[in-house]
Amino acid sequence: MKIPSLKSRKTVFLAVGNIMRADDAFGPLVYGHLKSCKSQNFMPLDGAEMPENFAAKITSFAPDFLIIADASALNAPAGTLQIIDEADIINPAMSTHSLPLDIMIKFLKKDLPQLQIIFITAAAQYTDFDCPPSQKITAAAKETAAAIIAKL
Repeated sequence: MKIPSLKSRKTVFLAVGNIMRADDAFGPLVYGHLKSCKSQNFMPLDGAEMPENFAAKITSFAPDFLIIADASALNAPAGTLQIIDEADIINPAMSTHSLPLDIMIKFLKKDLPQLQIIFITAAAQYTDFDCPPSQKITAAAKETAAAIIAKL
């Protein structure tokens, strides 16, 4: 996974997803591994199903990087990780839910024009309500967190 060095760079990690919807828990699972890494340069946030509620907090932190982690409907085996180009975030067919990530990013970029977005997604196998995440999503979340920690 190609994540740039985040050393001495202000970075926000934003988890997106619902822990109660099986593989849609990818983002919150990554957050679970990162929440203890909070520092003056790194702010992990669990945006759950309403990441737009954290836009003001992100703007006030004024990060150089925003890392977003979310499950998606990639045409790939469950747990497959992919970094999505910022321009492709607006593709609603990719998401496992209909959150206005593109609108939130436009809002953030207006106030933080130099903000670099890193969107990490994992292919969801299923997103049934009140089901646990698959082992592949759990492993992908752990791998993603480890890759981020290694760059901090």
